[in-house]
Amino acid sequence: MTQPHTIVEERLTPRIRKITFCGPPVNPLVPETIARLHEVIPEAALRSGS
Repeated sequence: MTQPHTIVEERLTPRIRKITFCGPPVNPLVPETIARLHEVIPEAALRSGS
């Protein structure tokens, strides 16, 4: 069984991303969450041209 991601990134517009923490009820910052943030944030910055 595959474990669900703790972060989901949704592209709302070319310059706006929605990042949702998916660990209810408390959304803990576990190692997988931190690793995923390190992937999502630079990727989003590159796409937006920042």
